[in-house]
Amino acid sequence: MSPHPKHTRPDQAGRLWIGVAFLLATAVRAVLALVFPTIHGGDAAARLANAQIIVLGYQLPLPQLFVVLGKAVLDDPVLVRLIFCVWGGLLVAGATALLSLGVDSRAAGFGAILLSFDPLLIHYSIVPYQEPVAYGLLAWAFYFAGSGRGTLGALLMASACLSRYEAWLFLPPFFWVARSRSALFIASFSTDYVRDIGEDDKPVPEPVEGTVGGFDKLSHRFRKTGWNEANSPVVLS
Repeated sequence: MSPHPKHTRPDQAGRLWIGVAFLLATAVRAVLALVFPTIHGGDAAARLANAQIIVLGYQLPLPQLFVVLGKAVLDDPVLVRLIFCVWGGLLVAGATALLSLGVDSRAAGFGAILLSFDPLLIHYSIVPYQEPVAYGLLAWAFYFAGSGRGTLGALLMASACLSRYEAWLFLPPFFWVARSRSALFIASFSTDYVRDIGEDDKPVPEPVEGTVGGFDKLSHRFRKTGWNEANSPVVLS
């Protein structure tokens, strides 16, 4: 396993597949939530029955926050279910984004289709379960860390840790990936900086015959440092 992705950012086709994955997965889940309104799962029923409470016993608060917000807007639980359908779409899009860092766009698109219609992922993302929120945030956290945006990745990782306890298990590999990508960035920056300094220290051509006081040598250095000869205080008589 390597923390270094094949690509630092998805190409245009990869970004297209990320958008398609989100729209397709969200649409599939929304249709099922509307066609089959029965609430399944003890946790889901408990969350909806206590929609005025953010912290339910030992459960982490972030998923319940979306239940509270949805019920505050509309008493019908269908809105809460649609919110979690959107989280299911974000989970699939995040997984597709991760794939796009390691494989070409066609393979990422194939993964997007599989994940959009995966029965287990659909089951967990059409009622208020923790999984779509936690794993969606995890996918995007690793994507941003792997593409060199560690600060945003860390914020998403912290949010995932407020969604499901299993997310805490991913903290060591997340910091490994984020640190590795930061080290690569620093190394690349240092290499470019040293190369630029080396170019500035190249030998300056000696003045040619007919110049006064080596002015051509001086003006060559001014040109390398961005000095405008028209504003030079040196006056030749």
